[in-house]
Amino acid sequence: MSSSAPEYITLLFDKNKALRQIRVYRTWSRSYIRLPNYTIDNLYEIRSVITHDSGSSEFERINNLVFKAESKDLLTDRRPNIKIDRNLLRPSVILISLKVIEEDQPTVINQLTSEAFYRSVKYVSIDEQKDKPKILSSLEYHVTPINKNKDILKEVCDFALSPLNA
Repeated sequence: MSSSAPEYITLLFDKNKALRQIRVYRTWSRSYIRLPNYTIDNLYEIRSVITHDSGSSEFERINNLVFKAESKDLLTDRRPNIKIDRNLLRPSVILISLKVIEEDQPTVINQLTSEAFYRSVKYVSIDEQKDKPKILSSLEYHVTPINKNKDILKEVCDFALSPLNA
């Protein structure tokens, strides 16, 4: 594992488009896998994350690094036609994606005490356009905490892939 993992900031908004949490991710490992007979690649990442709730000092500090002014009204319009007011962001901020969390579905991994769930998400195109944005539906699999034990990592990956093999 590298000591200088890439860092990403995720802003989490509620249904009223109010900023509620800021998460700071570090990606330690990333792998793309294409299984036989599948036409899409699977992305596997091992990340660490720190979550800061609104009102905390770190939330405010990171908020000031991301926004020129208060983050009010960053997101406008309704799903799926959500728009981002880029004028509120500092010039150093690069938008990567806009993801709408549709549903979490808890699941159990045998012999693990980890929290695990599938998450149905929609990625909304952040390209500036006048028509409806392009939307891509996806299914994510999350497990936490995860040990560095190879057998556990293999079991988690096998479990995540099992619906595809059914």
